[in-house]
Order: sequence, then C-alpha cells, then structure tokens
Amino acid sequence: TGGDCLTNTASPDLFYSVTVPADYTLTISQTSNAYDSKVRLAYGTSCPGDIVIACQDDPDTGILSWVNDTGSDWEVYYVQSAYSTGSGAFVLDWSVEAPALDPPGCAINLSPADGAIDQNSSVGISWDQAADGVPVTSYDIYLSDGTTTDLALLAADFTATATTINNLIFGSTYYWQIIPKNDVGVAVGCSVYSFTVKSLPAGSSGVTCGTGDQEASPFSESFDAQGSWTGDYGGAGGWIFNTGATGSSDTGPTGGQDGSYMFWEASGAGVNSGSVVSPLIDLTAIAAGNDAELTFYMHAYGAGMGTLEVGASTSQAGPFTNIFTWDGAIQTASGDDWTQVGLDLSSYTGGNLYLEFKNTGIDNYTGDMSIDSLTVTVCEEVPSCNYVSNISESNIDETSTTISFTDSNDP
Repeated sequence: TGGDCLTNTASPDLFYSVTVPADYTLTISQTSNAYDSKVRLAYGTSCPGDIVIACQDDPDTGILSWVNDTGSDWEVYYVQSAYSTGSGAFVLDWSVEAPALDPPGCAINLSPADGAIDQNSSVGISWDQAADGVPVTSYDIYLSDGTTTDLALLAADFTATATTINNLIFGSTYYWQIIPKNDVGVAVGCSVYSFTVKSLPAGSSGVTCGTGDQEASPFSESFDAQGSWTGDYGGAGGWIFNTGATGSSDTGPTGGQDGSYMFWEASGAGVNSGSVVSPLIDLTAIAAGNDAELTFYMHAYGAGMGTLEVGASTSQAGPFTNIFTWDGAIQTASGDDWTQVGLDLSSYTGGNLYLEFKNTGIDNYTGDMSIDSLTVTVCEEVPSCNYVSNISESNIDETSTTISFTDSNDP
C-alpha cells in the first residue's frame, strides 16, 4: 500500500464515498473478487480525495481499515479499479464504528452452558459480543487445569468468538471465563462458567459367583477373521480385520490390543453407519439372573471419531437393546494403550444372546474406531461329583482282575 494508484485509464472505475466522523473507524472488506483489481482509499474535500490512506494491488480480497484521528469529520472515497484492462464482480462489506468511550460489557450466549456435563475431551467454546454497542477489540480466555477452580490465561488478545480446547482430562471439571477488551479497558464482573468432561468407560468388574457356581468363559473373540459374524464388513464404510496400523494418518492404533483387531474404515466412506452382529452366544445352561459380563477393548483415536453403540438381543435379527454408547475420541495418539470396557450381561443369562457393534461416523477419515479382545464371562454350575458304589472284583488271576462299580454321576 501507499502512493497513488489512479494511473490506469484503460479500465472502468467505481467510486464509493462515506462520511467518517472524527475518532471513528472505517473498515472496508472485499469479501470476494472475480478479477485482478486495484483499490484506492483517500479522503479530502472533493472526489476522489487528495489525501491517500491506502493504495492496494494485492491481495484482491482483503481488509482496509482507517481510524480518523485528524480531529475533523471527513468524506472518504473508495475507488475500485483494475490492474490493467479487466473488470468483474466483487463484494464489499464495510462499517463505520464509533470510538470506544467505555470498557466493553461481558460476553453473552456462552456455550457450553454453565454446569454442562458429559463433554468430550475436545470441547468447542463460543460466545457473542455484548449487545451494548461498545466496541470490542479482543478477548482474553481463562481456563482452569481440571484439578482446581483456579483460572489461568489460556489465550490473550483472541479476536474470534469461538475456539476448541483439546486434550482435556476425562472425569474432570473445568472452569472458564471470557474477558472482552478494548482500548479503554476490560470488562469487569464477568461470570465464570464450568463444564465436566465425561468419565472413561468402566473396565471389567468381574463376576461374583455363588456357592455351587464357578467362573467360565463360553465365548471369546480375537477378531482375526469374520468367522460367523455377520453385517457390514469390508472396504470404506465397513468393518475390517487388521494387525498393524489402519493406513490413515492421525487415527487408529499402531496394532491390536492382542494381535489382530477389527476397525471401522472411515476413509472415503460415503456411508455414515455400519454394524456387525456376533454369532449365537448360548447362555441357556446358565441360571437366569446369574452374574455375566461382556468385556472388550476399544481404541478411539482421531478428531473425526464418531459414535460406537453396543447392543444386546436374544435374536440375531434384533431388535438390539443398547448397553453401551461412546462418542468422540479417547486416545490422543495411535500408540496409546487400548481402553477396556466392562458391561453387565446378567439380564441375558438363561437364554440366547447376540451382540451388535454399530459405528456411526461423521464423514471424516480420522474416525477409525477399533475393537479387540472380546470375552463373555459367566457364573456356571459346578458339575456334581459323587462317589461310586457297589464296587466288586472278579476274574482275579496272577496278572489281571475285573473291577465293577455303579457310577451315580452317569446320567
């Protein structure tokens, strides 16, 4: 910028003017442009203004701003021209703002709402400028560390009204505050808000077996092949079996929790949801109401992580009753440890059981939800063991004998 660029007479010019009072700020933004343009901003007693504020060639889209610190009101002229002989469409957005006479008011419409719970480990915060008409030049953002209510400066002189806070601690409560500022001062008495990040999934709590029962595992799955599982397998928008990394950057594990594993392929899916259903898990021999537990490991790393739902049913065709839901990321790197999930299945003992794993994505390749090492553990009856009776010997000689008995354990 600088100098005078009204030297090109081969292209058409458009002239705009606006009165800018003393101490006011003029801002002109060219939000779109379809040709190679040149602009001139100047003020004076007649068009096109003899005191040049700015003369700009590139970028074609940009912002010009001028604070009228002359002590007088002026007519300001904006000229849209071309670099050479071209012409085309463009869009201007401009404002004339009064000087700040007071500090700004506190921000309004803060989100998430105060006391919000069950937030993900990445939380988007947003707010609006107070409706008092006092200009705001920037904001200071304060945040606690998740262990105390003490606030620390997270970002100074922030000019937007929204941002995302990442890598928050699961199960922790955070306190945050927005302080608007301008050239006069800062807002005072602004409220401190809080939100709580959801807890990690509970791991295995084990089963408690009563007298005459013992712990057993009638079903386990290492996810090295599809086997008798059914559903949406293969390719983008499907579940895939794997041993190493998923092949997409910034998502998925580096390998299985224990060898091979199953993951939802989010790359180029174009399909938002897919589910797989286990083969029959026969719990008919387990007394109804006996303790039973499903455990599996999950790896949820990626900014585009969707929602995992686990359902249970007595029929392979469903309907499936939801017994677990998780949305968003858990891990912050591919090499992070897998997370164990433990779920109560005692309401399904005494009958047939099918499990469904359903992933709903958000059309982002960094959403490779991964599952491994599934086990169903139950309390089954200890087999009875009674003494034999009616023992007798016959056909006795020097090298052999025949022993006969009655086995009451034989049905």
